[in-house]
Amino acid sequence: MKNKYVLPVWLLLFLLPSCHTSGPGEQYAPRIIFDTDMGNDIDDALALAMLNNYMSEGKLKLMGVILSKKNRYSAEYVDILNTWYGHPGIPLGMTRKNRGPQDPTYAKAIAELKENGEKVFQGSLTGYRNIPDGVSLYRKLLAGSPDTSLIVICVGFSTNLSGLLNSGPDEYSTQNGKDLIRKKVKYLSMMAANFDGSIQYREFNVVNDCEAAGNVFDHWPTRIIISPFEVGIQVKYPASSIEHDFGKEKHHPLADAYKSFMKMPYDRPCWDPTSVLYVMEKDSGFFSLSGPGIVRTDTVCATHFVPEKDGKCRYLKTDSIQAKRIIHRLVEVVTTGEKSPVKN
Repeated sequence: MKNKYVLPVWLLLFLLPSCHTSGPGEQYAPRIIFDTDMGNDIDDALALAMLNNYMSEGKLKLMGVILSKKNRYSAEYVDILNTWYGHPGIPLGMTRKNRGPQDPTYAKAIAELKENGEKVFQGSLTGYRNIPDGVSLYRKLLAGSPDTSLIVICVGFSTNLSGLLNSGPDEYSTQNGKDLIRKKVKYLSMMAANFDGSIQYREFNVVNDCEAAGNVFDHWPTRIIISPFEVGIQVKYPASSIEHDFGKEKHHPLADAYKSFMKMPYDRPCWDPTSVLYVMEKDSGFFSLSGPGIVRTDTVCATHFVPEKDGKCRYLKTDSIQAKRIIHRLVEVVTTGEKSPVKN
């Protein structure tokens, strides 16, 4: 018997254009803004390498990199790394406020590395002084994006985020910062804080701009997913990968930076890459997620998570089994295109 609920062919054809038929990542790749204190620790470089490799696979679009460290070598290194991975010209912004350590460490070493009198690594940056203010670039990128299309990954100080929150209308948008964030940002993935009471540690990113961090925790209008100190300390990037997975070229801006940062061999905690991994592979079981709550900073910049039914904040948790899986996956992502990943 004929099924009266079968749709006519013409109606099926009419509906087909609404289906996703473009190539992998072409239409639905998330738009990412990466906010970093590049140069203070090598895990920022690992995180940026991950973003570039995901982008090369069509899995994201890196809209801009914004620095919470006011240092020319930090900017030059970001540009060198992006250029190396085939993505020159990604917009850069930089805070106008000095926060935290100013020693550029590996960033300067890589930017000034020479052989036979010539710089080893080239970037696309036309001039350090031409880099726009971080808050201004944030507003430009947000205003020019579709609604709720952006994910902000902040692995440095909250300086630029707080400045964006406090910003007023400008040439890019008639909306204030908070309203612009609410309209354009899907959520914020943030490496910050320490919620493990057994670890007496005031987290680096919070301490170096405590006022800004408090402002973000209190007033950011979208969801915040926090990767705290106690997660990254369990996830150490293996020195063996740096020593063996980057052999295609004599010099590599990530491997050389890692070797420059500390005396080899060392396995460095991956605080920042976990914030990237959550965004890109949050359904892979690498992390557990806390219930909702709010974050408070006290007078000495220690952080406290307060469970609250309608709280906008959640934080990542991981056990020893998950940590091993995360390390394995980080090596795979960081070494994409270099050689066969290290196998555990």
